[in-house]
Amino acid sequence: MSDESKTVTKMLHDLLDERNYKDLKEFCCSENNQNQVVENGWDILTTLINHLKANTVDEQNLKIFQEVFIHVAKTSNPKEIILGLLEQFDPMIVLDIVELLLPPLNIVMDTLMHSDKSHHCYNLNMAFSSLVYYCESLNVPTYEQFDPLEDQAELLEELKIARYIEKCIDLARSALKIIKDQFSRNLIHATHFKAVKEEVMLFICGLMERISVLNVVHHEDNESNDTGQEMHVEKAAQNLTSMAISLHPAWSLWKDQTWKRFLPNNRQMVKEELDKIRNARACLLYILCASCSFQDQLPQIMNVQFAFSCCISAILTFLKATNPTKVHKGLTICRFVTNRLEPLSLQSSYLTQELKIVHIQHPARSLLEAAVSIATQCPSKTLRQRSAQFLTKFVNKFAWSDRFHLVFYLINTVEHSGVVGHMTVYFKDKLAEILQGEPPLGSHVFLKPSNFEKLLRKCIALPQGSETDLLSEYDRIMASLNLLRFLFLRDTNNKTGIWEQVPTIEIQFLNLLRTDINLSRMHFREELKKQSLPVKGEQAPTPEFTINGVSLPSLPPKHRVQMLQSAIHSFDMMQTVCIRVQEIMDKKPTELQTAP
Repeated sequence: MSDESKTVTKMLHDLLDERNYKDLKEFCCSENNQNQVVENGWDILTTLINHLKANTVDEQNLKIFQEVFIHVAKTSNPKEIILGLLEQFDPMIVLDIVELLLPPLNIVMDTLMHSDKSHHCYNLNMAFSSLVYYCESLNVPTYEQFDPLEDQAELLEELKIARYIEKCIDLARSALKIIKDQFSRNLIHATHFKAVKEEVMLFICGLMERISVLNVVHHEDNESNDTGQEMHVEKAAQNLTSMAISLHPAWSLWKDQTWKRFLPNNRQMVKEELDKIRNARACLLYILCASCSFQDQLPQIMNVQFAFSCCISAILTFLKATNPTKVHKGLTICRFVTNRLEPLSLQSSYLTQELKIVHIQHPARSLLEAAVSIATQCPSKTLRQRSAQFLTKFVNKFAWSDRFHLVFYLINTVEHSGVVGHMTVYFKDKLAEILQGEPPLGSHVFLKPSNFEKLLRKCIALPQGSETDLLSEYDRIMASLNLLRFLFLRDTNNKTGIWEQVPTIEIQFLNLLRTDINLSRMHFREELKKQSLPVKGEQAPTPEFTINGVSLPSLPPKHRVQMLQSAIHSFDMMQTVCIRVQEIMDKKPTELQTAP
């Protein structure tokens, strides 16, 4: 460091120690000291930032610091001062300080875009990577109580990220505007402009990935937001999407493979970077689907199967996430695209062929597996319900043969009683549709003897025979009993072949179920009697006694009695339906007609 530089640095330290910010500004912005400021711009930035990091400065004086930063940016060598500015985008520096540097960085970037055309991509990449890196360091809300149906005020962490992203967008737009103007005047080549767009698109992906972990739409019904307050995260997401559409038409952003042409192909990306790009694309599709502002720019004339296949990888990216806002976004995309599909319009073989290129072997199954996982494990009740609704709605979009195979796959592989019961009800509804009159074209796959028998046996199977936990399997068993009751009442002509399955149903299901009901009810009545005895002190329940996974000893005495009574009532309900099914079976039509 030269003597002159040491003198400037000492003067700055003295003024800062005295908190004499007005004289500091006068020294740095005075024309008399112009040469010193130009030569020591980097040191001035570093000295002032270090002071801000170590001291609390009020808002009015912060404006003085920003004015100094802007002056240094305007007067210093842009190729040098940009390095000094970007060096300060350190996760250890608080956002309030970093935001002071964005306007001067904008000035420097604009200067470089005008004066250094040959290094557009280098300067953009250097600036954008620093901006995204800092954005990734900002804290993200946990969303422990997230529910998309509830209007939620924006959280402080959301506001900070949205505010930062908006300023980054302004910077990128300014630089891109200059480059577009140069391209329109033939000052740069088309290949050069393409490379610039790739850098900007990569920058958009970096910021959009951050948006993907936030709650974007705080009011599902936009009309419900009558407070007049603009949602900052939603605005930032829409502005990012608008920038992407300004580079590439919305329809071209719809397909997964086209993104490869929009991003730099001269650098090798690691898995983490590729995952971020997938999340960014999924979030952009969500904005296109969820925001009314962009729906008129979506493909209006497109094969529905093709349009849906383009979304599957994005949907899976979000449905497999643990972040509830991502799950919500994935289900929103699902709802948007499936609502535009007609029943019977999808074919599993077509989706499998289309998705081979992105290495998704069984796209339909993969979507259903992800939905089942959400329906059974997601903390949000709303998201669980929406996922369960999606299961049958999605299966209904397929041709009859695919419907059968998907229903069988779910009932055969899923262990959750509620989901199996839900799909058993769907199976019953499809049979009702077939038996109602003339069978729909292609529905014969459900009536094929081997198929019907195979699926029926899966529906009525008791996981542990006569020792099955009836309460944990209640939904599944009641759905199976109602299926049998429906078939024996409706299918008097034996179109399904249900009457030929009577011996199997009695031996493998009803007899075992009756035994299980009687044993379970007896066991619970004994425990209830034990809890109801008027004895001194608290009556301790059987240590290993559990109800639906809840240990009875862990409950207060009053709740123990209530749970035991409720369980016995469930056994009674189950037995009532079981008896009814047996009565209907015993009244087998005397002149049963066999379906041709």
